[in-house]
Amino acid sequence: MKVLHILHHISDSLNGWHTYIAKGLQRVSNQIEQICVTPITYKQPDNKNINGLINVIGLNNFVIPPSGTIILSEKMYRILLKYLKNEWIIHVHGERGSIPLFLSKFSRARSKLILHQHSGVSSGWRTKIYSLYRYYMNDAGVKGIIVPTQISKKFLEHKGVEKKKIFTLSPGVGYDEKIFKPFNKQDAREFLGLKKDSFIVIYVGRFDNLKGFGKVLDIVKTLKERYDIVLLAVGGKSTDTFGEIFRKNLDYIKPFPRLDRKKLRILYAASDCFIWICDPWVAYFGGIGVSVLEAMAMGCPIVSTTLITLNETDRSLAGYTVFDKSEALNAIKEIILDRKTFNPEKIAKNYTLSNYCQRILKIYKSIEQN
Repeated sequence: MKVLHILHHISDSLNGWHTYIAKGLQRVSNQIEQICVTPITYKQPDNKNINGLINVIGLNNFVIPPSGTIILSEKMYRILLKYLKNEWIIHVHGERGSIPLFLSKFSRARSKLILHQHSGVSSGWRTKIYSLYRYYMNDAGVKGIIVPTQISKKFLEHKGVEKKKIFTLSPGVGYDEKIFKPFNKQDAREFLGLKKDSFIVIYVGRFDNLKGFGKVLDIVKTLKERYDIVLLAVGGKSTDTFGEIFRKNLDYIKPFPRLDRKKLRILYAASDCFIWICDPWVAYFGGIGVSVLEAMAMGCPIVSTTLITLNETDRSLAGYTVFDKSEALNAIKEIILDRKTFNPEKIAKNYTLSNYCQRILKIYKSIEQN
């Protein structure tokens, strides 16, 4: 079996989510030949080997019009046509933009194209794209789309996508690789130079409002008037909407750029809760979220809208399901006062990377056979 992975948006690292999946697939099967292609923002050689497993091609010649959709270079399209002709499985990680439209137009019945939905919104120009699905998803060369929730699946069915082409699959994390395993909180704090008695909140993601980062800043600012609280804000850039926190030197906020998983796990271990506040549509079309699962696997209670994708019992074990700033503020106060016991690690065990990759492998095999 031969699989070409494509990331649909700009990557700041050749060792990102799609290569993480590719490495997981390599562990569950030694019968897959894999290549990863990604648009990047920095200068990088065309070919790079990741951990001796996967060949990664990074391309930095692309165009981004005002809509934010990536239109890739002629070089990228020549690469894609080559693999289409050679009948590889083309796994597009993220379905929006010009890539799936191009692939569906030039694929043939013998091609094996599968799209992978990573996110969704309830308003704006992106919602219009969902109405196009029935045109390119029902093409003979487009074999399927992976979505993270049943709500997303039903929505696409309503838009006219063939039911048999929609696969529901939640993300997975490296719990079973021992990357994300709980370890002593005080040891983690000592390593990071954090006070042992502080209440520590962690946020992981871009410093913008997709996951409610502005609301998180307001919550922490409010809580610091009464509690010894620190926010570990991870994954941002100085150019983000709230990137100025890198320059403000606030004593209750410690900002970090994107970190690799082995460094990130130490921050999860040191934290008392993880927080995301977002539009429910982000959860319905993006799933529970990889960062949420990573925090859960480290034993860190969750305060997030995305817990709505879990059943009621699992939600109560994981943390608090919140939809606005007020609910999130009250949830964190309750955690500070130690009014409830959580066991997020128990839920994370159901979302291991190996399970996730084994299910992807089954999808590949069903596509290859049809």
